[in-house]
Amino acid sequence: MLDVASCAEQMIRGHRAFVEYTENQCRAFVVLAALHDIGKISVSFRDLVRDGRQGQYRHWKLSDLLLINVLDPIIEEEFGGNRHARCELYAAVSGHHGGPERTNDRREIQRRRRCIGADAEQAAKDWLTLLLGLYPGGTLEGLDQPAARKISWALSGLTVASDWVASNADWFPPATTGIGLHDYHARSRAQARDAIARAGLDQAATPTIRDARTLTGLPDLHPMQQAVEKVSIPDGPVLALIEDATGSGKTESALIMAHRLISSGRARGLFFALPTMATADAMFGRMVNAVSRLFEGSAPSVSLSHGRAGLNTRFRELTGADDDASPEAGCTRWLADDRRRSMLAEVGVGTIDQALMGVLPTRFSTLRLFGLTDRV
Repeated sequence: MLDVASCAEQMIRGHRAFVEYTENQCRAFVVLAALHDIGKISVSFRDLVRDGRQGQYRHWKLSDLLLINVLDPIIEEEFGGNRHARCELYAAVSGHHGGPERTNDRREIQRRRRCIGADAEQAAKDWLTLLLGLYPGGTLEGLDQPAARKISWALSGLTVASDWVASNADWFPPATTGIGLHDYHARSRAQARDAIARAGLDQAATPTIRDARTLTGLPDLHPMQQAVEKVSIPDGPVLALIEDATGSGKTESALIMAHRLISSGRARGLFFALPTMATADAMFGRMVNAVSRLFEGSAPSVSLSHGRAGLNTRFRELTGADDDASPEAGCTRWLADDRRRSMLAEVGVGTIDQALMGVLPTRFSTLRLFGLTDRV
């Protein structure tokens, strides 16, 4: 759980979904992400580990119950805020496997508490107290239920992404017994910084492009491209519609607009959503060639997201599946191995259904949204 907190601490910084929240509110979100697996302290989960006995309840159901019925008084005292708002956030972190499956039935609650055990409830309180000592100053003040519901999907996506990174045993190997809490925390933070980079989630810098011809690689700009380069961009959310004749350079116009939005701090990457796998494959090849003009610094991550992405030769080269590799761009195996994780790449290309599943009731849909919210 502390490894997940360390990853969440890295990933929450600068993410568009969290920019309107204070540093102390983000610290509270990190603590809640760390509590996502608190149900594993239960008697039933320990029976599963020791004896292989599958309990009546999966651990995330017990996490949600512990947060609401056992730990909430401590969290309220430390973070403040509205109970209804806190319960929205508890559902977001405990539902990191797809849903919290919450119940208000008293008998059901008592059955779940028996599966947790009194000793485990006290252990959960003790762990929370230690955790709050590592992340002091967190607050949920000023967060009502509608505001908590608004941020809950992003907190869920942050929890899932952090959990998947922290679960990699190559990046977070088991610690020797007897290591102190503060020493482990320092170790975990250092490992998280390295893991985020190895996963391909560290952000590339955006260059300052004075001439859109440099960005597009064209000797001269078409009229639409000139218009997109100069049109004023209003404050707030933006929907830009580019309509022109075939062969007029609409893709390059879109790149110019996307780069302007990224450079102004409205996003940290882009995603091309195409109607078919064939059009996505064609666009992917163009984006691999253009991505080095969008970003400078380390090679930006570029992903291809559709059902047959693994058959694309250029994509296999970027992921290291083939012998050749492109120095201008890359895609880590961690991003490439899962279509949901591929949404976290700085530049994504895929079929539109991969994006639309972020707003459908599918498992880990919040992970897709967590990535796409930071993208044009």
